[in-house]
This record gives sequence, C-alpha cells and structure tokens, in this order.
Amino acid sequence: MRNFRKIFLSGFLIFSLFSCDDALDIVQDGEINNEATFKTVADLRSFLVGDIYTRVNATSEISFTSVFTDEVGIGPSSGGQNQELHRYFLNPNSGEPSGIWLEKYALINRVNRLIEYSNLVVASTPLEVSQKNNILAEARTLRAFAYLQLEATFLQICLMIMH
Repeated sequence: MRNFRKIFLSGFLIFSLFSCDDALDIVQDGEINNEATFKTVADLRSFLVGDIYTRVNATSEISFTSVFTDEVGIGPSSGGQNQELHRYFLNPNSGEPSGIWLEKYALINRVNRLIEYSNLVVASTPLEVSQKNNILAEARTLRAFAYLQLEATFLQICLMIMH
C-alpha cells in the first residue's frame, strides 16, 4: 500500500509538471510577435510616427494648469465645471492629474518598447544605421519630454498645494 502511494504520488507530480506546457504557451494562428513586427528600420519609423508621436499631447497639462493656477477665471455663463480647481481644491479622486500621469507614462512605455525592440532590427547600410540612430534619438527625446512634463506639472501641483 505504501509503495502504491509513492508510485501514485510520483506519477501525479510528473504528470502535473509536464502536462501544462501546451496550455500555458499558446501561440494562436496569425499571432504577430515582436520579431515579426520589427524587421526593418521602416518598421521602427512606422511605430515612432504612428504610435508614439500620436501620443505627444500637451493639452491636458495646459488645460489643468491654466485653471488650477488661476490663469483663467470663471466665466459669467459657466456651467459649473472645474469649480473645485478654481478654488485650489485638488480632490484625490480628480481625474485631471491622473489623466496627465497616465498619458505621459503611456508615451514613456511606448518609447521604451521601441528602444527595446530596436535591437531586433539589423541595419545593413550606413544610411539605415543613420536612420535607426535618428529614430532612437527622437524616441529618447520624446521620453525626456514626457518626464519633463510630468515633473513640471506635479512640481507645480505640489507648490500650489503647499502655498
């Protein structure tokens, strides 16, 4: 009886360790992975222009800071929007700061992906090497811009709250 338990337990452990690989590592037909997506320098440029530059937007910060720092006032026909920001009251549940935060970190995430996946692209000519370096420089500049916008916005919020 004891041997039967040991055999059953060892068989169960072996079965459980090796039987789930096909259930965990599923590759769907037609699935596009990063190796298939980023093959050429043109693919990197397409990702930069189509997915990263479209996320560069400063209207959220402009709108939020203009209201929160009293650059604009409440109009005579105001519908009541942003009343708490005009009074320098920043609710922890306010959507404006978290929207700015998420918007900038989405941009940073995309740039980090581009930089990581650029290692998959091999530039064969000097022109392609130059183009790849320009793409990476633009991406790093956009990432720096996003970090700068985050620091400027949240430093301004902290200074307004402390003042």
